Parts: sequence; structure tokens; C-alpha cells
Amino acid sequence: MKSLFLVLTALSCIPAHAVVCGQLVGVKGSSVEVLRLQRDRSTDDKVRYAMKVEESKVMALDCDDVVLTGRDSSAKVIFADSKVAVGPETRFEISAHAKRDSKSGEQEVNLLSLTYGKLRALVSPSKEKTKEKSGEPSARFQIKTYSAVVGVRGTDFYVSYDPNAALTEQVTIDGLVEVKQTGGQQVVQVSGGNQVVVTDKPARVLSVTAIQDSVRNDVRRVSAVVRDDKEFTHVKAVEVLGSPKAWVLEREKVPENLKNLKDEF
Repeated sequence: MKSLFLVLTALSCIPAHAVVCGQLVGVKGSSVEVLRLQRDRSTDDKVRYAMKVEESKVMALDCDDVVLTGRDSSAKVIFADSKVAVGPETRFEISAHAKRDSKSGEQEVNLLSLTYGKLRALVSPSKEKTKEKSGEPSARFQIKTYSAVVGVRGTDFYVSYDPNAALTEQVTIDGLVEVKQTGGQQVVQVSGGNQVVVTDKPARVLSVTAIQDSVRNDVRRVSAVVRDDKEFTHVKAVEVLGSPKAWVLEREKVPENLKNLKDEF
């Protein structure tokens, strides 16, 4: 019923004014969707409708789009100064952006909100580092979950979020990542080859440790969609994750009578 509502709503909507922020490419599987804002003709309100993205197709992303992958699907997203590998069963929204170049009007994405799922992001070093009040360069790209904010200036890192446990896992493959607990004052710096786990309980002390094998395997599975991308297979990534040949998405076995059912959230 939810999908039917989205389709019927789209028929009575006109495109809302939008700015392009990137591209959805390298789609794998049959259940990748973009949820896009449209203006309802009757109420003038903005509503979202679902657009299915076919495998191996390229789709421009508006700066307020939501990207959604199902159980058997993954994708790669390209922004002006970053690339993101999107794992199965993931939902994130482009939440903040700014003009990267005043002449071209090209947009730089500053914030992704991860509702659930797994992402690996590769962020190019910034040419111009903005200053915070402290005098230190501020993060120019962030991924936010319910329990943590992950901020970087140039690095290769992974973030996952499980809403059932309000659990954020962050892994740094290369560079240095700042992780702050939402609702608390704890902040840690996570260097390459290390990880941190963040919950919504401020009393739990954040501890940076070496990457656990189970989490490393999760990063490999998310990285399967980018294992042919030379930027993602740099020397440090191979050192931390192993050969790209081992970056494989192991799909769960689903009963035959359930394979064609659509995931609803």
C-alpha cells in the first residue's frame, strides 16, 4: 500500500526546484531507489516519491534526495569531492551542501544522514581548509547517525548504523577521522587501521581499537561494488582490507517464495 501511495502521489505532483549534487552509478541488484521531493499540485506541499534505478544505469542526484538499497542491492555515488560505496539494506539522505565553485555552480556535499545500513566513503583532501573558532581546520564532510557524527577532511572510512541497537560502528581505512557521540561530549580521533563503536548511552566510554575481523568483513562486503575503482583500491586499503578479490558481497539465502517481495521501511 505504501508503494501504491507513492506512485499515485507522483501522478499529481510537479518537480520541486532542485540542484544536482552528484550521480548514482554502478548500481547492482534490483532494489535501488531514489526518493525525490515533488510539489503536490493540490496542496503545494513537498512530498517524496520513489524512482527505481535499473542495474548499471546512471542517475543524477538532487541535493535533497534519499538513496535506498534493498537486501540484494548496492551502488556507488559520486559527489564533487567524494565517492561513497552504498551497501545493501541502507538508507541515507543528502542533508547539506554548498557551492564548491561560484563560477560553475558545482555543489559540494557536506553532510549525509545515515538512517540505517553501511557506507564506505572516500573523501578528497580539501584545497582550502576552513577555520573553526578554535583555529583548527573544521571537518568538510560528515556522516551523521542517531548516535554519532563522523567528520573528516580527507580520508577513506566506513560507517554503519543499526537502529535497533542505536549502534554506530566507524572504521578508518586511511587518514584520521573525528567521531563524536550524539548527546554527549565524548570525541575520539580514529586513525587508519582502527575502529570505534558508539551507542546512544553517554555513560559508555568511547574506546578506539584495532579493526575486529567481523567488522573488517562488513567493510569488504560494502566495498564489493567499488573493487574495480582504482581510487578505492589504493595501497593502504589493500593493506587494511586485503586483496580486492576478497571484497565480495555474500548475499543471504532467501526462500524462493520471498525473493520478489519488496522491502518496506
